[in-house]
Amino acid sequence: MNSPLPPTVLIDDDPDVLASLGEVFRAWPCPRIVCHESPFEAGADAREAGLVVCDYRFPGASGVEWIRGLRGNGCRTPVLLLSGSPDHGAVLEASGLDACCFLAKPFSLDQLAGALRGLLRSLETQ
Repeated sequence: MNSPLPPTVLIDDDPDVLASLGEVFRAWPCPRIVCHESPFEAGADAREAGLVVCDYRFPGASGVEWIRGLRGNGCRTPVLLLSGSPDHGAVLEASGLDACCFLAKPFSLDQLAGALRGLLRSLETQ
């Protein structure tokens, strides 16, 4: 990623995935990275961040449900949803949310960078 990223919140219940994402974002120009294993721990950080990267499935909830809650509370932080088990319904759910896009796992660094650029670019044109 060549252009700097905004302060970012990473959320995944798999500690290995979370650690890997953290390493990737630290290698890119990103001024602040906060990591959480549960979206329910990340609410305040998500509202203050410029970007959230969030897993789709969590024990007892989905990333989409969590994002709907954020949006309902007025939070418009852009969100990239990641999923290791994407289905058509999940993609449709994610695409129906403001400032949200979907990326299926596994993905390459180029795919991740492209999804982030596309998400952030779409916000600039709004």
